[in-house]
Amino acid sequence: IYEYLPRVLAAEPWLNRERPGWRIAIAGQFARWQRRYLELLGYGADRVVEIWPGTTRVEELFFVPRLSGRSSMPGAALMAATVSRLQAAAAARWPTLAEPPTPGCVAVISRDDAPNKRLLNEAELIAVLRRHFPEVNVILLSRLDFGAQLAAMSKAAVIVGAQGMGLTNMAFLRERWLVCLEAIMDPAEMSWEAAYCLNADHNQNRSLTLYGGT
Repeated sequence: IYEYLPRVLAAEPWLNRERPGWRIAIAGQFARWQRRYLELLGYGADRVVEIWPGTTRVEELFFVPRLSGRSSMPGAALMAATVSRLQAAAAARWPTLAEPPTPGCVAVISRDDAPNKRLLNEAELIAVLRRHFPEVNVILLSRLDFGAQLAAMSKAAVIVGAQGMGLTNMAFLRERWLVCLEAIMDPAEMSWEAAYCLNADHNQNRSLTLYGGT
């Protein structure tokens, strides 16, 4: 959503005019989650080619360089256009996303089964939240398909999680709070946590980053 889909949108006008029938090459190991976003943009299985380690020969390759800056995001207009197109497709497929959240409901995007960025004190964090909010749901995104992920998150008024790809789903939600947890203490400059919060803010949510040790 941040680094790759905006490149597709930026290249579309030229490619559609000059190279009709063009296809998108993606890294095979990322296909499981990249395909779902590309499908929302209108690129089904016949338009996507998986590239795996080895040599792939093509007659013509059009490479779009990364358009992201220090925040890992492209310009605001291109990012907004990308998110708007994803939202329109998601709203048509999952109409319940437009329903208001449950007041006082919190969704914790757990990292308990993640390969990295685990929270050593996740259980303590959940216990604190449950002292302050009437309903706290712990969500393991790996156990849910994409539609179920969005449905579980859309129920909550507040979404809490460590910076990571799970927070990208804020692109499909509106009028929620995102609390992004970053382990770094007092960083010299913002990095991915800024991208996740900016993504939420682009979509009429509000966001807050809590840094470790502060």
